[in-house]
Amino acid sequence: PLNPRWINPHDQSRALAASITVKRAERVAAHAAELAALERSPIATRGERARRAAEIAREEALAREGEEAELADHERALLLARRARHANWPRPYLLLLASVLVSGTSEEAVALDGLLDQRRDLVGRRLTASPRFAAESEVIPNRMRLRAGVYFEPSRFADGSTRQHLTFGGDVKLFAWDVFGILPDVTWRLKAFVDVAPRYENFGLGLGVWH
Repeated sequence: PLNPRWINPHDQSRALAASITVKRAERVAAHAAELAALERSPIATRGERARRAAEIAREEALAREGEEAELADHERALLLARRARHANWPRPYLLLLASVLVSGTSEEAVALDGLLDQRRDLVGRRLTASPRFAAESEVIPNRMRLRAGVYFEPSRFADGSTRQHLTFGGDVKLFAWDVFGILPDVTWRLKAFVDVAPRYENFGLGLGVWH
């Protein structure tokens, strides 16, 4: 899907968390009423009231522990469901891109080398357009993406000529790692790109998250 609907995980777990909050409030009120009744009772001794208060505290601790475990299991199940839904989406695609970069005119702009040499070498006296085309595809599903493109760089000099750039790049899925527990459990990717043209080369590597 081009724009899959994003499901907020907090919204999914909010209903169960709200029900647990209500149950806890009801228990607290019931326990408070029971202890108040014991305080008013002429039969119950101080030791009996203290023992019952300790029992209530232990019961509440066990109940809260069970509720926290239930909430954790619920959130884990929702996470697995989201991952399964994402894994079941069809991955093959071919993305085609096209754009045009238009640069306006500059009346008194000079080139960098002209500035350094203190020459009035004006550039950008005319409007220029740079068309760009590219394609991307996941050639190995859920493992590798490749992209290639071409764009034309018009010269900003009056006597210059346009040169053609060829670009290549790709992403390779690596492994899941939480960086010693600092980050969430994410899958990393290695990214590379190359941009070549006459008298010009640019290339690099990057590390990011695989989506």
